[in-house]
Amino acid sequence: MATWRRIPSRSGRKHSCATNNPARTGLELLKPHGNEISYLEIFTLLNKRMKSTCPDDLRRGAVAVELAFMLPVLLVLLFGVVEAGNLYEAQNLLSVAAREGARFGAMDRNALLLEGQTSNNRLIEDVKNFLQSSGLPKDDVTVSITEKGDINTPFDLDNPDNFLRYFEVWVEIPVSSITSVAPPGTGPQPKLVSSVVFRNAKAVIVN
Repeated sequence: MATWRRIPSRSGRKHSCATNNPARTGLELLKPHGNEISYLEIFTLLNKRMKSTCPDDLRRGAVAVELAFMLPVLLVLLFGVVEAGNLYEAQNLLSVAAREGARFGAMDRNALLLEGQTSNNRLIEDVKNFLQSSGLPKDDVTVSITEKGDINTPFDLDNPDNFLRYFEVWVEIPVSSITSVAPPGTGPQPKLVSSVVFRNAKAVIVN
């Protein structure tokens, strides 16, 4: 039966992490003769040898595993921040466009209209052109001019009966026209909406 004996290290110094010499384990399989050691001592020495592996090598492996788990999460968070920023910017643009359109309705606008053009059409066209110049798709924008607080009742700016009455300008655009992430479900798609209330007047700007 083969036995094991302890072989003293050639040097009293600790070995480098890069060494792979099996003789450094302190064990050597010999033919059956003296200086025997038990299996418990063999296991203890091998266990010490395994623990002497360079910590830097183990750490590099742990970092790779952590990166594999965390990188997808970080990319999703980054993508979400970018998309949320796009939606926030689009909402601000809708608010500005609605306010500028409503301001047009509160001015003496007769000199600003083209032949055969109504005030409602001019307001709607100006709002869409503004949003298109800001990078939003003009064809996806919906502009409505309604009674104050009632989106289902249209308001005619040119009607003399509506002079000095309040009106509301609504500007809408689907979220899918801004973000590349399609909302879940097959129902009505969410929209960004902004509205402003102004009085239908004939204010004149003078220098």
